[in-house]
Amino acid sequence: MNVDNSIGHHVNGNGNKVSGDITLSECKNELEKLRLLIKEKEERIKDKDEMIALLKQQLNK
Repeated sequence: MNVDNSIGHHVNGNGNKVSGDITLSECKNELEKLRLLIKEKEERIKDKDEMIALLKQQLNK
C-alpha cells in the first residue's frame, strides 16, 4: 500500500510493517489542525440546530 496524502508525505506499509517520512511533530501538528476543524464543524452544527429549533418555535405560534 502506497499513500501520498495532501501534506506531501509518503507512507508505505503491508499490515504490521509501516514506514514513512512524516515526523512525529508534523503528525501532531496535523492532528491538532484536524481537531480544530472538527471543533469548528461541531460548533456550526450546534448553531444550525439552535436556529432550526427557533424556526420551528416560530412556525408553531
